[in-house]
Amino acid sequence: PVIPGSLSSQRAAGLCKPGLRRCGEIGRHEGLKIPFWRQSTGSTPVGGMENLDHLRIGDDWNSHRIALDLAPLSGLTRLEYLHIFGAKLDNVDAISSMSGLICINLQNCGMTSAKLTALNGHPLTTEINLERNFLRTLDELDLSTLPELKEINLGGNTIRDFSMFDGTAITVYGQDWQNAAY
Repeated sequence: PVIPGSLSSQRAAGLCKPGLRRCGEIGRHEGLKIPFWRQSTGSTPVGGMENLDHLRIGDDWNSHRIALDLAPLSGLTRLEYLHIFGAKLDNVDAISSMSGLICINLQNCGMTSAKLTALNGHPLTTEINLERNFLRTLDELDLSTLPELKEINLGGNTIRDFSMFDGTAITVYGQDWQNAAY
């Protein structure tokens, strides 16, 4: 039988050519793939994931970053814990629609200061981890839209100014672990 969303159903629908291994999916290991439809992606998350509350993608120790488009995850409002390690995130806008996030962990994902706007507007988020990215400033991060934020880890970036955290109850990790090589 052909299972909807499976590789064989995608091939049957003409979405994949025989011999293509990943068929437009993301992830490295079989069984850990999130289907990525090449047609249009709206605000509806990939089928079967609407009730997902924890999501972990990637391998922090992998020297080859996987390219990851978060658009298929757009609209996962019940997602509470998002952990992405060692991926190359080009499109982070989908994070804006994940309104239930408590923890946002984007380690070694090629995040730049301009991409921080996707983290704004999460009233439930208590923890953000942005270790080992390409952050130079935090100008795009609006703390007023993160009222429950308690901890942020910024180690391994080239941030020099942490004054935005002065007078807040937010614990900042990584102020003394800066590496200009990033």
